[in-house]
Amino acid sequence: MAEQGYGQEQQQQQIGALQQVEHTRNAPEPDGLQQQQTVGPWQVEQQQKQQQALNDRKPGGQQQQQQQQQRQEEQQQRHLAVRQQGQPPGSGHLSSSQQQQQQLDQALPEAAPALTAFNNIPPAATAAGLSEEQQWNVAVDLVAQLGDPETAERIRAERNNWYRLQRVLQILLQNGGVPLSEMDIDTTKPLDHDFRCFFLHRNRIELYDRICYRVEEMVASGLLQEALMLLDMGMLPNSHIATKAIGYRQACEFLQTALKEGHATKQHLQQMILDVATASRNLVKNQTSWFRDDDLFRWLEVGGCDTEDVVLELLSQLNRPQHEGGCGDSGRLDKELQQALKRYVPNLKIFNDDAKCLEVLAWVSQTVASRRQGQQQE
Repeated sequence: MAEQGYGQEQQQQQIGALQQVEHTRNAPEPDGLQQQQTVGPWQVEQQQKQQQALNDRKPGGQQQQQQQQQRQEEQQQRHLAVRQQGQPPGSGHLSSSQQQQQQLDQALPEAAPALTAFNNIPPAATAAGLSEEQQWNVAVDLVAQLGDPETAERIRAERNNWYRLQRVLQILLQNGGVPLSEMDIDTTKPLDHDFRCFFLHRNRIELYDRICYRVEEMVASGLLQEALMLLDMGMLPNSHIATKAIGYRQACEFLQTALKEGHATKQHLQQMILDVATASRNLVKNQTSWFRDDDLFRWLEVGGCDTEDVVLELLSQLNRPQHEGGCGDSGRLDKELQQALKRYVPNLKIFNDDAKCLEVLAWVSQTVASRRQGQQQE
């Protein structure tokens, strides 16, 4: 009996941890408030007619509603099939979404502590007995049990992306377990508002030079110090969302090598800067290709323009009665520019100075010496 009571108490704590981060869940309202919100029969009938009219206006609206209801019933049956215990005390008078949440928690209670790990903080301290990898796999299994194994396998490869996993679980719970691939998203439907989107661009060579200089500024302003903090938190390169980000990943790898070999050279530092710049250029190339095919965005040339001129052009576009998107010839590269981009080699402006390189390398040497001294004392 004592062991059973302890297990129930531990399970309740895990359920509470998961429910705490479910921001979309609403607590049951007091009876007094429920009575104040009670509507008359004629209001109920009017609401039903409005909902029916809304469904009738949608293609196959009534059929879709029936399919949605059927999916929810099947989803609840799947939840009940994996339950090993009854509902915990005090679970009466709960909404259907809250009942779904309790069934989910009871199906795999060991995943609840893992899902409390927001901001990509390793959840090792929140789930005793489970390794970080086991916590991740258990949490991803929840997506499959909710009825979307395809999304589960896709997320499983995004190791430690707790924020996205939490969001997917919220969507599945709110929609009765309907797989994300089956959710109705009509991209051809006219927009509800007059959206006017703009894509600001400049000459690619000029943009690449600005990217490289910005990377140098990041390193000079403390990128390596921030990367060291991530390593101290146990976040290895490319293992968490933060250490997968452009800049942090290369900086963490640079520091790891320096700590392992006991030193870093000017060439190593400069190469790290160039690697970050290269990754940033590749991201720009992908983003440009993506927005070039989106007719909603109007491309505006900002190279060589003052901020005031850009703002005036935006206001001029907004004053037009109808928005005209597209990039025209702005997003296309002629043969001459394509050849120039192939020959492009960034030139360092801050870290071509030996004094600046030595300043950063001195901090690296001091950090390496401090870490090794600490290891010897241990």
